[in-house]
Amino acid sequence: MKNVMIGGAAAVLPEFDFLTGNRDYRHIRPVKNGKTARVVCLKDPLCVSAGFIVNEKRAAALFRNALMLLTARETAAEAMKSLFPKFNENLRVSIKINTASSTMPSHPCLAYAIADCLVEAGLKPDNIIVWERSEKTLRQAGYVIRNVPGKVRTLATNTPGYGYDEGRVERVRGVPLYLTSIVTKHSDYLISLGTLKQHIFAGVTLCQKNWYGAIPLADRAMMTGPCDIVRMHLNDCDPGISELNLLIKERVPTILNVCDALMGMYSRGPLGKPQWIQNEVLLSTDPVAVDTLALYRIEKKRMEHGKSSLLHKVHYVRTSAEMGLGTNNPENMEIIEKTA
Repeated sequence: MKNVMIGGAAAVLPEFDFLTGNRDYRHIRPVKNGKTARVVCLKDPLCVSAGFIVNEKRAAALFRNALMLLTARETAAEAMKSLFPKFNENLRVSIKINTASSTMPSHPCLAYAIADCLVEAGLKPDNIIVWERSEKTLRQAGYVIRNVPGKVRTLATNTPGYGYDEGRVERVRGVPLYLTSIVTKHSDYLISLGTLKQHIFAGVTLCQKNWYGAIPLADRAMMTGPCDIVRMHLNDCDPGISELNLLIKERVPTILNVCDALMGMYSRGPLGKPQWIQNEVLLSTDPVAVDTLALYRIEKKRMEHGKSSLLHKVHYVRTSAEMGLGTNNPENMEIIEKTA
C-alpha cells in the first residue's frame, strides 16, 4: 500500500495487485507516455441508501468537495474557475451526461451541481448546457427539458434548433459521421459526466465512451447508413472510442471528467438497473486516468461475484494512453482517496 501527501494529509492509494495475476492484464498494461494525472476518488457512505435512493444534497456536496480536493482550492467557485486556461463570463460550457439507462443515468443532482459551480464561478447560466442525444432519454432519467434565456439549459441534440453539424464531415476509424452541433457550435469547453457501468461491446462505459452520445447512432443513420453503427462498435469499440475522443479534443477542450459512481453496474450493461452502491465520485482532468480507476472498480466487483474478467474487452483504455489522451499508469497518478 502506498501513500501520497496532499496538503499535509496522507491519502491511501488503492491496491491493484488483484489485477496483475490476470492473464488478460496485458490488454491494459500501463503505457509509458510521460503523462501524469491527479485523480480524486471521494466517498460518502450516506449518499445512497438501500433501494438505490440518492440523497441529492449529499451527492451535490460530494461533488463540490471532490472538485476542491482536485484543484486544492478553498471554494467550489474558485476550484471550477481554475480549470479554465483563461476564464471569462461569456464562455460556453456544455456538460455531456449519460441517460442510456433511465434506472442508472448520470444523476441530475450531480449534473446540476456541476452547473451550479460554473454559475458560482461567474459564467452566465444560459451559456451552460446539460445535454444528451435524445430528449426522450433525458426525460426518462428525470431531467426536465429547459431551453430559455437566463437559465441553465437542459436539452438534446434532437431539440429543435440544434441537431448534428452536417456542414462538416468527420471520420472515426474510417467511418464518416457528424458531431452534434452542441459540441461544434455551442461549446467553448466540455465536461464529461459518465457512469460506472459494464458495457456489452466496450467492456465498460465511463467518461470516454460517454462521447458516443455526440455522434449519430441509433437515433438516425450515419453518412452511409446503419452499418456504420456496427462499424463503430467492432473490436470492442477499439480504436473507435479513442479516435472519437481525440477528434473531440481537437475541436473543443474537455476541462473535467467526472465518473458518477454513486452506484454501479458490473454485468448486463449498459441498459440495466444498478447492482451495487459505491457512494463515490471520481474526478480528473485526465479521462484515461478516470476510466482506468473506474474500470478497476468494476473488475473487482465482477471478481467478487464470480464473473469473468473484462480486461480483454477494454483495450481502448490502453489505446487512448498510446494516443496521448492521458495516462493509464497508476504509478503516474496522484490518487487522492478519501471518505467525506
